[in-house]
Amino acid sequence: MDGLITREQLYEEVWAEPMIRVAARHSVAGTYLATVCERLNVPRPERGYWNKMAVGRAPPRPPLPAAAFGDALGWARGGSLPPISKALPKAPVRAAGPRRIPLHRSAGTVSKLESAAAVTPERQTSGSTAEHSTTAKPELREHALVTAASKLLDVEKENDGGYLLPSKRAILDLFVSRSTLPRALAFTNQFFCDLHRAGHAVMFAPNAATTWRKELDERLDRKPNRGWVKNWRPSRPTVVMIGTVAIGLTIFELSELVEVVRHKDKYIRKPVVPVKRSNFAPLSGWVHKEDMATGRLAVRASSPYGDTEWSKEWQESEPNTFESQLPRMIRDLAAAAPIIAKLVEEAARRAEIRHQERLEAHRRWEIQHAEQQRLDNIKRSREELDALIKHWGEAVRVEGFLADIERRAAALPDDERTIVAGRLARAQELLGDTNALTRFMRWKLPEER
Repeated sequence: MDGLITREQLYEEVWAEPMIRVAARHSVAGTYLATVCERLNVPRPERGYWNKMAVGRAPPRPPLPAAAFGDALGWARGGSLPPISKALPKAPVRAAGPRRIPLHRSAGTVSKLESAAAVTPERQTSGSTAEHSTTAKPELREHALVTAASKLLDVEKENDGGYLLPSKRAILDLFVSRSTLPRALAFTNQFFCDLHRAGHAVMFAPNAATTWRKELDERLDRKPNRGWVKNWRPSRPTVVMIGTVAIGLTIFELSELVEVVRHKDKYIRKPVVPVKRSNFAPLSGWVHKEDMATGRLAVRASSPYGDTEWSKEWQESEPNTFESQLPRMIRDLAAAAPIIAKLVEEAARRAEIRHQERLEAHRRWEIQHAEQQRLDNIKRSREELDALIKHWGEAVRVEGFLADIERRAAALPDDERTIVAGRLARAQELLGDTNALTRFMRWKLPEER
């Protein structure tokens, strides 16, 4: 592919000279080239590396990680699609070290998340969370995906169930209501940071073309024939990497079917005690049922690979009781990696069988097409030869006619013979070439077609 720069080439270039020079050579901005490195999972020097190199104190460069399943194998500046890695995902044999992902401290945001996620004393002493609350928690750190989501999810648009519908889709796979958003962000941040400490990076799926996000049904009662619901979905799945196995993660709020009334152009739960109506915000008298957010969080893990079916879900029994399930979630995700890897292998075998079947079908089609073409060529050659023979018979008759005219004209007086000769020449011009040999030489044999 013209203009393709492989991961290996880019890796060697960014470690041979400063990024700004490499970017200038490829006529792009340095920040853009840094984004390319991140997308291709190509390590690059940190800020200040070249100054340390000048004094002989630069750290050794990290090795280039192998391309995971679905990762792009290069970068094409012209916009053409690069080849995709087909290496099958593998579960780690032993615990892997954490892959470098963008984590940073943000005192204001961390404080906000901590306050939103704070549990009540009663909740701390409950039997379901006592063990977790007495365990010394690591210092809370903020994950980059949560940082971006906290800025983009606080939107005004909601569906009838009260769920937020952000206009941006290149964000964390989080589907919750406005009232649950702060707690959901805090839980998600803790979940992702715990995964990171366990050596499992959380990121957007490396290639949306080879991964997919399973349709979400957030209802507690998941009966069929739900009908159309205005839900939201991200442009790329959020995945956790267990070894090179990607597992899709969706954090969402459960909904339940309840009676609702209309209030200020949106649905609210039907009050248990009648509410005094005002002139400014009357309640609609029409009562019906809608799936409304419950305040209870759930996590769905699923296989993002095509032609594979695996999913697992964890649900809160009550709001603010989810953190105690994090260790079990992480263990379950790690245990699921070899299962998903096996499913991908089986899907790859099925895909290879389908590919071979398509190749065989195409080969049979080519044989049939070639045979049909051969028969068509024979038919056309015979038809043209028959037409040539008919033309020959007509040409012989015409030539005999013209020869007879010429023979008879020889006995005429000179002036009449001259007139006949001129008319004869004109007739030959109108009739064209009547030479059968000329037409026969232009005729094609079946194998010449």
